[in-house]
Amino acid sequence: MARSPAGNTFACSNGRVHAYRREQDQAFQWLEKCVALREYNAVTIRDSPMFAALRTDPRYASLMRAMKLPADAGPATGGNP
Repeated sequence: MARSPAGNTFACSNGRVHAYRREQDQAFQWLEKCVALREYNAVTIRDSPMFAALRTDPRYASLMRAMKLPADAGPATGGNP
């Protein structure tokens, strides 16, 4: 799988812009590239409120599977009260 050059986060950033604009098809096109390129900020897709509108789309669950993450949003909970 191809890796993104160091510091290149354009696919995730473009996906974020399209998600904000509620352009779901374009957002998923960029986010799929983000995951395929293994951009370091791909993990923010799961927890960022910016992507909340995408979470009901089946493509969101597919992205989470590709990253081996659960599809439910929210930060990981630790043992701290």
